[in-house]
Amino acid sequence: MMQTRCPACRTVFRLRPDQVQAREGLVRCGFCYQAFNALEHRIALDEAVDGNDEETLTLPPAAATPRAEGELRIPAQATRPMQDSTAGEAPTTMRESLIARAAAAATPPSDGPAVLRKPRVAAAQAADTARLLARPDNAARAERTHEPPRLRPQDIENAPPRPTPQAQPVNTRMDSARLDAAYGRPSSEPNPLQRTLGGLAAGLLAGILAVQAIYLFRTGIARELPGLRPLLVDACAAFGCTVPLPRELGRISLESSDLQSEPNRSGQYVLLATLRNQAEYPLALPHLELTLTDAADRPIARRVMPPADWLPAHHADTALEARSSKAIRVDFEIRELMPTGYRIHVFYP
Repeated sequence: MMQTRCPACRTVFRLRPDQVQAREGLVRCGFCYQAFNALEHRIALDEAVDGNDEETLTLPPAAATPRAEGELRIPAQATRPMQDSTAGEAPTTMRESLIARAAAAATPPSDGPAVLRKPRVAAAQAADTARLLARPDNAARAERTHEPPRLRPQDIENAPPRPTPQAQPVNTRMDSARLDAAYGRPSSEPNPLQRTLGGLAAGLLAGILAVQAIYLFRTGIARELPGLRPLLVDACAAFGCTVPLPRELGRISLESSDLQSEPNRSGQYVLLATLRNQAEYPLALPHLELTLTDAADRPIARRVMPPADWLPAHHADTALEARSSKAIRVDFEIRELMPTGYRIHVFYP
């Protein structure tokens, strides 16, 4: 036989080896129903009874047999409230049942399971439990935490509306005075005449700005909008300016050229060439540079010819129209030189 003590209620039990081995020492207290390991809380026989207690604990001759699962119960103590109740009837309420159980626990049974418990401690605990349960309902209800009353839907619907807070008047005069002191007083609103004159002045300045922009970008406007070129030319003629044609050398190509000598005319030569405008808008006519070379391809003569030198006399337009070609013929005379080759170059000065 071995003895073990419940760690929760300090109740001492006596166990047989087969009860301990049933669940590897795991048992349940029959008084407080606390599960614990009997091997970990094993005590010696002299520790089971406190020497300072006035009463001596004795073991009853017949010991209760625990369940096979290792759970320790106290059947006599659990049923004592039923036996102690008035007229042998079960308590009618949970409160009466608890009071009867506490009173039964205060009186140690004459016959019951093999439980070793300090009578003084058990009696004191049972007395405290009975005193707490014997309090009137009003006192127990007063100790409960106060809970706010619950509102019913009809109470919310019938509740009077809350008063809306009134807006406090703002002293705008004080704010205006502080702003005037910090930033100065605002100027008065202009009269209709001032607004009209201001609008006219703004419109005039905007028109002058537009005229300046057209004058500065007149070449680009005429290039992108060819239909406005005659209007721009007439306007510039009135102000003493011109509308120059775009100069884009990459859009002009020299398709063919040839240098020939006049038969039966010593020193007379003819230069034939063809220029083509690959742009979608008119371009200014370029200048031509003719270089004569000898047999070693060394330059022996050079001449720069502006459009006026190779255009016909009756041809006054200096524009190379869009997607068009222009044939060039230049007659010139060279004496005391015998050129064997030539180079021609197109450029803008």
